[in-house]
Amino acid sequence: MKTIDLKEAGQIKTKDIIALVIGNAPPGSAGVRPAEMRQRVRILDALEGANGELKLEDADYGLLKTTVEQFPFAVANKDLLAVLDGILEPKS
Repeated sequence: MKTIDLKEAGQIKTKDIIALVIGNAPPGSAGVRPAEMRQRVRILDALEGANGELKLEDADYGLLKTTVEQFPFAVANKDLLAVLDGILEPKS
């Protein structure tokens, strides 16, 4: 089980970044297959019900981590990096 703080850095919210990367197909892919879609929806459901922190099973966290690491962000700034670091380095 991994726990991610749902913080804000400037105008950037952890919840919004997770929803963005999990809600979209991987870059360069033809889309998302049903099995992966189920896992992504499980993460989005957990995110929707989360308040202050997001708890994910290790397998779901693994998908989130890989997706965040591969997502091509259009901007580079310290607030976004702070949120990404919080996702990639969870509390537990």
